[in-house]
Amino acid sequence: MTDKIFGNLDFDGDFYGKITLDFFGEPTEVDLIILHFDDEEDGISDSQYEVYNKFIENWNLELQEKVVKKIIEYYNEEERFSYGPDDDDEEFNRMWPELDTVEDMVKTLELDGLIIDYAFSLEKQKSIYLTFCYTWGNDTDDNGIGVEITGDEITDIGFRDIAF
Repeated sequence: MTDKIFGNLDFDGDFYGKITLDFFGEPTEVDLIILHFDDEEDGISDSQYEVYNKFIENWNLELQEKVVKKIIEYYNEEERFSYGPDDDDEEFNRMWPELDTVEDMVKTLELDGLIIDYAFSLEKQKSIYLTFCYTWGNDTDDNGIGVEITGDEITDIGFRDIAF
């Protein structure tokens, strides 16, 4: 289907497409997923358009920096040194670099997805999710990071499955 806001979308239980977001001055094509529940009216709901438009309105350099600072905090408190080879310090240090600045962290991240929650969920909390791939660690499952944003506040961060 061709949507007036999102362009070409495929439907396979949820709506799937691509959009371009600015990420620190770089246009970045990301996967778009709009979650759809069978009992919802057909198509994309007004609340899903509303939360997307609000996100786009707020998606400026200040919010981008806020997101990356939360990822730095998450990395240093939850991920860093959580696993790795016990007998190879060089490999261990390569897996877990020191990442304390926005500039350093941005070099390790790839913004790869935007997920808009189910319409019925948006009645409770108007959240949108960003997903990122990263280069640290040795993540063979490609978990990535998910960041929940409500308005211009980061309300949750964790593995990317928080968005689903």
